[in-house]
Amino acid sequence: MKLLLKNEGRVRQTAREAGVSPSTVIFWRKRANLGCRGLYRASGLKRRSTKPKTTRSTTLTAKKQTEIKALHRQYGYGAAKLKVLSGAAKHANTIHRFPGKQGLTAPGKTAAARGTKRQRICISRT
Repeated sequence: MKLLLKNEGRVRQTAREAGVSPSTVIFWRKRANLGCRGLYRASGLKRRSTKPKTTRSTTLTAKKQTEIKALHRQYGYGAAKLKVLSGAAKHANTIHRFPGKQGLTAPGKTAAARGTKRQRICISRT
């Protein structure tokens, strides 16, 4: 910003001296601009956080979480089958997120890639 002020607001000249494109200088000027008086503040150029303001928390009860963990460890089933086995009234995507967040699954690996055999069990709905 000091360079832009030294060059009396000339964007192209400032860009040449700084070794960046004119659009970058314009972007910096926009971020540092106070507005009404045409003054600039360096604090506007600070790096801003990209962390989300809110994160999704689980909607599964502690009892269901324990049950899903046990079933997943015992059989290694996916979310759709775990939903049926546990009787959870949640969407399969909700159940799918849970083992991943608990570190129970290997990222990007299917059962076939891990080399595990699936067990077949009969599910009786009561």
